[in-house]
Amino acid sequence: MEKAGAIHPAYGFEAHVGYGTPTHLRAIEA
Repeated sequence: MEKAGAIHPAYGFEAHVGYGTPTHLRAIEA
């Protein structure tokens, strides 16, 4: 996920922990 985060920083892949984080959930709701 760190490599994907470096390629696509706007998506926050480097913070992926296997479940929805508050940041991910806000992005989905937007």
